[in-house]
Amino acid sequence: LSAALQLAAALDQHFERSVAPEVVLLSQPPEHSSLCTLARAGVAVSMPSMTWLRTAQRLLRKCRGARLKLHIEIDTGLGRSGLKPAEAAPAVRLVIKHWPRLHLSGVYTKFCCSKDKGMMETALRQFAPAAARAEALWRGSGRGGRRPVVHVGGGLADPDAVTHALDGVPSHWAVRVGTAVFGDPALTNL
Repeated sequence: LSAALQLAAALDQHFERSVAPEVVLLSQPPEHSSLCTLARAGVAVSMPSMTWLRTAQRLLRKCRGARLKLHIEIDTGLGRSGLKPAEAAPAVRLVIKHWPRLHLSGVYTKFCCSKDKGMMETALRQFAPAAARAEALWRGSGRGGRRPVVHVGGGLADPDAVTHALDGVPSHWAVRVGTAVFGDPALTNL
């Protein structure tokens, strides 16, 4: 938590707040003190479930003037966390309902099987309409701010998987490279 806060502060000093890169923390437990601190610092948090969202929304009532930026995680086959694609629109509606306390900053998925072209096509077929619907709901809400960033990642450390993993990814989506930057010990490409 402290490293994310330090990074967010450094980015704010270096960039204007409106153009600063966003720091996103994954898998934060919805605890009052940490959510308030993250919201005040402008650090975005990954939202892995509707239960998490409802709990966070309730806890944020006590954080005077704080606005929590959220990245909605959509599960497209990995099965560890995230909303089902059909749950994305109701989640966005809940975020809109509790604006300005909550702010949709991004929508993302972590690919399960980047080496399997068929699984990747299925994941993209599930994710693309859910992400597009989330973007459209947010834009149509009149809540302002930047459009939510749509981002994908997972399994991209393997050069053989990258080509077909990224087939069909629209050019306005961001791609998280993760271990592709520093290598994956399992692939011995450090």
